[in-house]
Amino acid sequence: MASASPRSLAAIRMAMTSGIIAFATAVWYMRHSLSAPPPPSEPLVLRRMALGAAVLSVTGLIALRRSLTQAPVERRNAMSVIAWAIGEFGAIAGVSAYFITGIEAAAAPGMLAYIVALLMFPIRRPSA
Repeated sequence: MASASPRSLAAIRMAMTSGIIAFATAVWYMRHSLSAPPPPSEPLVLRRMALGAAVLSVTGLIALRRSLTQAPVERRNAMSVIAWAIGEFGAIAGVSAYFITGIEAAAAPGMLAYIVALLMFPIRRPSA
């Protein structure tokens, strides 16, 4: 497996983060400035789904972290992209629930799941 450079990983991480921020900003703007879709009569189901996606993300991150405890730095860096994508899943699910329901708090658990992914899987420099 070819090892990605720390610079490439940083670019991937920045692209993923900026995508989430752009999506959240667009949703916030649409909910506050444009004709937002009316919220469903029962937003609790969607909020639970968003929370479930965040919990699933964090659970997957913990399992991935445990499986990589003895892995070399190159392998952990390569798997970091997958970990960030797992966290991104939670964030996108939360922002989508916010868009549909209009409840801003629905996005928080997913955003926290993404932050957990970034903190649990930092970019490490290979030892020389």
